[in-house]
Amino acid sequence: MIKMETSARVNDDEWERLVQACGGHPLHLPQIQDVDQAGHERMHVVFQNGSQPVACALAYQTGGGRFRKRPRRLLLPASPAFRADAGADRALIYEKILELARRLECSELIIQPQWGTQFEDVPLFSSHVSEILIEFVLDTNRDLSAIEAGMHRTHRKNVRRAARDGVTVSPETTLEGLLTLRAMQQVSSERSAKKGGGFTVRDRSFFERLYTSVYSSGRGELLMATKDGKPLAGLAYVTGAGRAVTVRSGSTPEGYALQAMYALQSRAIERVQERGILELNLGGVPEVAATPGHPQRGLYEFKLGWGGTERRSEAIRMAIDT
Repeated sequence: MIKMETSARVNDDEWERLVQACGGHPLHLPQIQDVDQAGHERMHVVFQNGSQPVACALAYQTGGGRFRKRPRRLLLPASPAFRADAGADRALIYEKILELARRLECSELIIQPQWGTQFEDVPLFSSHVSEILIEFVLDTNRDLSAIEAGMHRTHRKNVRRAARDGVTVSPETTLEGLLTLRAMQQVSSERSAKKGGGFTVRDRSFFERLYTSVYSSGRGELLMATKDGKPLAGLAYVTGAGRAVTVRSGSTPEGYALQAMYALQSRAIERVQERGILELNLGGVPEVAATPGHPQRGLYEFKLGWGGTERRSEAIRMAIDT
């Protein structure tokens, strides 16, 4: 029988050990998610079969407030982390999540797409898929030469070309460096928008919180590509529970011309491997980006070319009848 327990606060180290035991990843950690969910009520949710924890999740209650003018939503920024032997309990665990949303009088349940989670085996949820991403997960628990051998030859060539042209990559540990990345993201967003894509860049206060909570504490790392001391492009990743995921990047026009993003991604793979991390999630693209001619097809091919495994990740958006 599956039992569900919720807590507002759990010791960070104990929580990370539980997340890792359940096969989870950095996006299950409050140090990372609280930055994005500032002001929302956080819950640590643990699912047990007898005395054995079989899954865990972070959840945030949004909306509501003193006068309840806004609808309440239960948000899971990542699907639960499941132990390898929890498969038989999976559908029951999702039923418990729906029960929690109803108990909290939420009008909507949202589960964001992360790390290859799909719902075809959960009939209660499978008809509520709202978004599909294709993510690329690289096994970094291998010799570096084996990882490089799995890359597309164009990627290997562009890494060498960037080095030949004087592009170097090093960690950047200051808030100013993170704000430089923000400015580069704005350039990249405008470039993507011209091709029919585009994305939203968070405001300065978000990056300031991000620096304090994540990067100044070593929970993540920002790598900066430069030439002759001039910043060209940046790539940030976060780590936890034995895994890592790239979360934001940006480049100047000169950086694109000098293949700086190839140099950055190659170095990020090396850094992750040096730290003994088992997997690197290179991030996702919308499923339609795999279609030839789509505006984000180039981003799909860039991520694909590093040799990671494609994982189809589904999001859930479910209206709740309370």
